[in-house]
Amino acid sequence: MQTEQIELFNPKRLPQAPYCTTGKGNAVVIRRLSSALKNPLLQINLPFLTWWLVFDVDQPQAGLAWEDAGLPLPTWCAVNPENGHAHIVYALSIPVKTAEASNLKALRYLAAVYDAMASKMQADKQYSGLLTKNPTHKQWRTYWGCRTPYELGELAEYIDLKNITPSADSDQCGYGRNCTLFDSLRKWAYVAVRQYRGDKITLWREAVATQALKLNQFAMPLDAKEAQGIGKSVAKWVWARDAEAEAKFIAKQTAKGRKGGKGNSSAMQAEKGRKGGKANGLANFNKRVAAEALRADGYTQKETAEALGVSQSVIAKWQVAMQKNAHP
Repeated sequence: MQTEQIELFNPKRLPQAPYCTTGKGNAVVIRRLSSALKNPLLQINLPFLTWWLVFDVDQPQAGLAWEDAGLPLPTWCAVNPENGHAHIVYALSIPVKTAEASNLKALRYLAAVYDAMASKMQADKQYSGLLTKNPTHKQWRTYWGCRTPYELGELAEYIDLKNITPSADSDQCGYGRNCTLFDSLRKWAYVAVRQYRGDKITLWREAVATQALKLNQFAMPLDAKEAQGIGKSVAKWVWARDAEAEAKFIAKQTAKGRKGGKGNSSAMQAEKGRKGGKANGLANFNKRVAAEALRADGYTQKETAEALGVSQSVIAKWQVAMQKNAHP
């Protein structure tokens, strides 16, 4: 192994207590990295962070699948000498967070690039990605390739994302599962959070984590830790925005009250604005904020209306109002 590749495959890029096993069908256990590296199969990506794109190609001479597909030289190929099947791995220079609601755009980009590369190499789309052939283990014939990691954009240059139609199951496998779980969970959370206003955030987090596990029903489900990580991120994201919506509304009503009116002192008007506004308009304002977020995430008017329990015409009116506010 070249010095550069030894440096690339280092503990800083690997889980400190990864899953590992002595072989397919055998018990999968968690071990310290030093012990896990003695096994032929182990986890190389952290639960919520992707440093490595791993493709499982189950065909003879799979180690050359990247070349046949017109893709760049991988970081390594770990080949099974008995049948020629291989894991083809590309190292990323910048890791992608896979369980952060604020990072969804980057995650969608990762999912699109991974799906397109997998299709070109005819890789197994149902590969879970949890366990990888250990390139340092003697059981595999490892071919070391590119000595420097790739930026995701570099890999995208080898595939024409604009003219590639995603595979029919792209949202049910690979990193598409993360995107699908995020979308389904957030759609549920934008509505469900209403029932937890005034409660401790811990109750809300538990509810979202439970729902995340319920929605993790893919043919090859995400690891439970990863699904719960997505749940934690969505819970934090939606809770913060719901609280922000309430605070903005109260501030707006209080400001209106301060302007005063005939027969009313500014203090009385402010109090009226605060109490009356909170009672009569807070729910609608929260829905408007949620509608804006859903539409920004690509939901149609119909999907947004169904999620928030209002008509499509109401969503359309809110959208017009938001556009006016954005462009006075």
